[in-house]
Amino acid sequence: MTRLCLYILLPLFYLSFSASGIASVDLSQFKPITNEQQLPKLLMSNLHRASFVQTKKLAALKRPIISSGELVVNKDLGLLWYTEKPLNSILKITKDGIYDIESNFNPIKQTVVTNNQSFNEFLFAVLNLNWQFIQHEFRIYQSIQEPKEFLLLPVNSEMSKVFSNFRMMVGDQIEQIILWENNSNKTTIEFTNLPTSALSKKELEYFVLDK
Repeated sequence: MTRLCLYILLPLFYLSFSASGIASVDLSQFKPITNEQQLPKLLMSNLHRASFVQTKKLAALKRPIISSGELVVNKDLGLLWYTEKPLNSILKITKDGIYDIESNFNPIKQTVVTNNQSFNEFLFAVLNLNWQFIQHEFRIYQSIQEPKEFLLLPVNSEMSKVFSNFRMMVGDQIEQIILWENNSNKTTIEFTNLPTSALSKKELEYFVLDK
């Protein structure tokens, strides 16, 4: 059974897309980013840790769904997404796939959530801040009034079926992500940087599962 955390994190990419209620974007408040030199210079090392709070507002529900936890990004190995509330769970995101890690088993087990190549590359690139990939998949704009805000409009037809726009607040690191779905659902993820420390023995074990 798909866990609640997977519903909270991944609903944007399920195959039952809806094209109703697509939100328009006023581009008069933004200027286009046309080359890499105009992009923010992020101070991300090879290893990065952060805490997150994710708020999912569904058009059909009055109350938002809120989850929180921590994540660790290793540019070479992938990303571990630890949800601590409302339920404990671990997702591993790599270029090869997204996996639900069941750490209570001995040995530890993992279940494939998706191995769709384009989806994996997109999600990993966004969370890993791969601007070269992002430039290929989106038209990128910067807010005139708020220089830290960036607007991304999908040019990939599969992406445009899922959401209308994608916004990022970026300082020295990524601070906030907002995803607007075509059915008017909205997901906001806020990040707070944590002190960087080496991957633990357990984290390394998660990354090398089935290798």
